[in-house]
Formats: sequence, structure tokens, C-alpha cells
Amino acid sequence: ETGPVIVTVNSKPASSKPVFTVEQFPTVITGISPTSGGYGTTVTITGSNFFTEALNNTVTFNGVAAAILSTTATSLTVKVPARSGSGVVMVNGAPAPTEFKYIPEVFIGGFERDKDFKIQGKYWKNGTPSPLEDLIHYAVILDVKVAGDNVYNVGYQYNGATSVASYWENDEIVTLGDGVNYSQLESIALQGSDVYAAGYEMNPSKVLVAMYWKNGVSVPITDGSQPS
Repeated sequence: ETGPVIVTVNSKPASSKPVFTVEQFPTVITGISPTSGGYGTTVTITGSNFFTEALNNTVTFNGVAAAILSTTATSLTVKVPARSGSGVVMVNGAPAPTEFKYIPEVFIGGFERDKDFKIQGKYWKNGTPSPLEDLIHYAVILDVKVAGDNVYNVGYQYNGATSVASYWENDEIVTLGDGVNYSQLESIALQGSDVYAAGYEMNPSKVLVAMYWKNGVSVPITDGSQPS
């Protein structure tokens, strides 16, 4: 370890004033597995001279920092960061011998009718469907946003009387419309811990009012005197 050199002579210790520094051998990467994948893919990096404390290692994919799940002196397990793109994997400044190919995930939102023409809201991740609601309270998805590990689907759901502005966070519905007047969402944005959902709602005069909801609280954009 780094520190002063201590010498004991005749049971009397003496330490050096200069500090002796033990240098870390350079990190060497011998391989990565797998060599391709999308956001969240678990990748094992093998080599030598890794720090055994995860926080002391720096791992990047094409320059984007990756989360380290576990580490030993010869192996690191990491998670591919979002939107890193294809490129070189680096550990503590040392490059891997093989580049990592980033495969982006594709999300598409919408709905699907069954043979009885009942509507079910769905989103598709890389072609695999994920239903959001049952066939009784049909839903329509108009936009999908992915933020970290969270998937947000926005649109509306029919409550038996009218369409209600709603979004789904990881398949859990958040209802924003009042459930009496027709409403729907068109898009969603996230800033820190705040969720902004944009859309419109019909007022008692049957005029559509453009508005957004911040953390569930509606904020009208137009005065409701003219259709928007």
C-alpha cells in the first residue's frame, strides 16, 4: 500500500519522510461478451488489473459511462448505457480489442382489434407486443417515450362514457382527464422528477382546450373560447 517506509532496528521503529507510492499496473482488457446488444444488456469484460472496488473503475461504451454491476481483479460485469451507439469499450483508459455493436431498441405504440372488433391498447418493443389494458376499457396509444428503465405510453382510455387522457408508466395507468369531458394526450416529457403530459380536454361548452398536465395538475394553454 502507499505510505511511509517503516524500518525497525533494535525494537525502535523509524519511518521515512517521503511517502512511497505503489502504482497500479495498467488495466488490460482481453475480451468482452457479448459483443453486441441494446440498452441494459449485461456485458462481461475480462482482463487484468481491474480495481476490486467498483467505484474505482471507469467503464465507457463509445464514450458513454456504463453502470458497473460487479467486479473482480480480472472481470467486470456492466450494463450497456442508453443511446451509447457502437464503438470502443474502455476500462480505466484501456480499450477492448473488439468494438461493441449497439443495437437500438424500437418502441411503437398503437392499438389492435380482435376478431370481434374490440380494441386493446398495446406497444411493441422490437416487434414483441405488450398489452396495456383489457378489451372492456379499450385504450389507444399515440406516443411512446423511454427514459432510463421506464417506458411511458400516452394516449387515452375509454371509461364507458368518454375518452379520458391517460398515460401508462411501466404498464401502470395514470388518469389525467376528468372522466366527464372528452380528453386525450398527445405527448409526454420528463424533467428531473417532473412529468409533463400535453394534450387537450373538452370544456362544458364543448370546446377543445389545449392544455398540459404537470405531475397530474392541469394547466390550460388556451382560454376555451375557440377550438384548439
